[in-house]
Amino acid sequence: MTRYEDPRNSSDDGERSRCTPAGKGRVVKPRSSGGASADPAARPASKRAEQLAGKIEREIMRARWPIGELIGTEPELIERYGVSRGIFREAVRILEHHRVVKMRSGPGGGLVVSAPDATALIRAAMLYLDYEDVSVSNLLEARLSLELHAVERTVQKLDEAGVDRLRAALQAEETSTEPGHHSHDIHRVLAEMSDNPALALFIDVLVNLTEWRMGGAGGTAHGAGDRETKVKESKQAHRAIVESIVAGDLALALHRTRRHIEAVHDYLVDAGPSVPRPAGGAAAGRTHEQAEPPGIG
Repeated sequence: MTRYEDPRNSSDDGERSRCTPAGKGRVVKPRSSGGASADPAARPASKRAEQLAGKIEREIMRARWPIGELIGTEPELIERYGVSRGIFREAVRILEHHRVVKMRSGPGGGLVVSAPDATALIRAAMLYLDYEDVSVSNLLEARLSLELHAVERTVQKLDEAGVDRLRAALQAEETSTEPGHHSHDIHRVLAEMSDNPALALFIDVLVNLTEWRMGGAGGTAHGAGDRETKVKESKQAHRAIVESIVAGDLALALHRTRRHIEAVHDYLVDAGPSVPRPAGGAAAGRTHEQAEPPGIG
């Protein structure tokens, strides 16, 4: 069983140390303000719950995520951390919201380590970027940079299982019966096949925001007929990208990915003010100037 830290044997009280302005590294204790007590018990209960949740999260991370392992029962953990039941339960609610633990009931129950779910994080990041009103140009510039890197890594690592996965994703897209739907799943598959979880996560966020924006654009500036035409072009572009990846032609795969994302950009800006194409999306450096439909998606 993984050993979790007993905070009574740790000097980490949740406070952040500060250095002197001269940068000499001398650690000083944070000053209290407004006459507030430095006693941890005097802090607001919500703050103490947040600090406890952070402490437990750090312990789980240091233990390298032992999924399914029992951290302790409620009475054990209340005693271990020296907090009230109310503060402990509030900390557990925070941790459950972050999807890092769950409280298991019954014999042998208690606080158990669980696997985080990226879904809530992806949605929160997408909503934040939409709130910040990120421009189409900035959105697609970021996608272009990340997806070109994902395609390069996928070409380098591709094996027979990867070829089968790409073809299965294309087949699922071809057989979709949802009218006027731009499938972005091939982008997610390529991101996952890059074997870089950080890259896959960020691409997923940007693809989700693109889907959201394309839903709005399709409902305003584009009629049903035009939308169906663009869906067909998108499928053609996806097939062309996959074909070049399977053939091991990195230059062509990058070129087709670039043209495809430029087409997404152009589709979206049709519904709003004209803005520059994403940086790096121009024809400079191309070695494949072919008359192929760029497609969207």
